[in-house]
Amino acid sequence: SEEKVNEINQAHKNLMAVYSEAKISDPQNLAIAISSLDCWSEQQEEKWQIWDINKCKNNFLESLHLIYEKIASEQNNKESKESVTVFTKNNENELTQIIYFDFDEELLSSVSINKLKNFINKNNLIINKYIIVGHADKKGTKVYNHNLSLKRAEAVKEILLEMGINNKLITLLGKGEESPAIITLDGIAHPANRRAEIRIVN
Repeated sequence: SEEKVNEINQAHKNLMAVYSEAKISDPQNLAIAISSLDCWSEQQEEKWQIWDINKCKNNFLESLHLIYEKIASEQNNKESKESVTVFTKNNENELTQIIYFDFDEELLSSVSINKLKNFINKNNLIINKYIIVGHADKKGTKVYNHNLSLKRAEAVKEILLEMGINNKLITLLGKGEESPAIITLDGIAHPANRRAEIRIVN
């Protein structure tokens, strides 16, 4: 269907956006992402083994998200001479979880939802407050990206509410395109910048 073709085409664009960096930074997960996308496309075309479609798609998303984290972490370790806001990673003793959004939208993939739930289940006993910060890449206007980043933060909040977290313990922020994980020129879409950070106060 056109919907599935568009989804796989967007997945390919996301892969190609990090391909050159991933060859150097994380070739193992790049190989997994490539083979998983190929598997996903093949199974989606055959369209009868739904479990294989989902498995290949989730393997693709998991490997791609690991690539995003790796290249963002490496950029954070470099000193930037450009006069832009640089995303600063929290110290290791601060609990933070990054959730990525796929295919230019505010909806969470099943991979991201599972990652978020695992993080909450592991740490909920030591958490007093949640701060959810939504982000966007630099494709589109600043106003659009700010609104999109808030929608992404709200999508994460909905999962927390479903897990029984008190609404009063959750604070939302939308940073728009102001704090990229990967520095790009204006108008450039980078999938590692489409994210939400969940920071906890304990």
